[in-house]
Amino acid sequence: MNKYGGIYLDTDDIIQSDIGNALLNAGSNDILLSKPVAHKLTEYRPFYNTSNFATQPGNPVITDIIAEMNERFSANKSYFAANRPVATRGPDGNVLYTPAFDAYEGKIFETVGPNLFNDILKRKRPDMYELGFDGITKESKIVDNKLVASGPTVNILATTRKFYTNKGIAPPDLLGLHIKAMKEHYLALSQKFNIKIGAEHSWINTR
Repeated sequence: MNKYGGIYLDTDDIIQSDIGNALLNAGSNDILLSKPVAHKLTEYRPFYNTSNFATQPGNPVITDIIAEMNERFSANKSYFAANRPVATRGPDGNVLYTPAFDAYEGKIFETVGPNLFNDILKRKRPDMYELGFDGITKESKIVDNKLVASGPTVNILATTRKFYTNKGIAPPDLLGLHIKAMKEHYLALSQKFNIKIGAEHSWINTR
């Protein structure tokens, strides 16, 4: 992706739209994303998954992700050399996690996975990072074995209008349309491709 650019897609992710001649017009430091997901390892706080994204070659954001990945992996190399717990499936097909495997997967998230990816996106592209959270909450909790939204709902239009007002500036008349266009651009993998993130968990059967 760093050398050639393009679209990365996990083999179990599914493009659900007829994309035909759809174009992705990514800028030189843009990362085009899908909608956020939630996972128990992030305490069900939403994040952008690494299973699909798009970029131009030589993107400085990707360069920073690689540099940070190398640094974090070097710091945790001894852990990965000594640990590779496995998970299995129960009779009902659900994954059975052990505390050791949860700790291992958490290290993956932090070192080379979604936590790393989101940390760099927030640091390098705060201008677009929040777009995917518009209309959802940033906190969730499990109630009766169901994921339930918790906390205030993100409202980018209201927040942006308030920013202008606090500066003594009248918000642009077309502000809502501008935000919509930004979502269509930066969240193209959900807005245009309607990608469904897979859950094959191939790592269960590999070492």
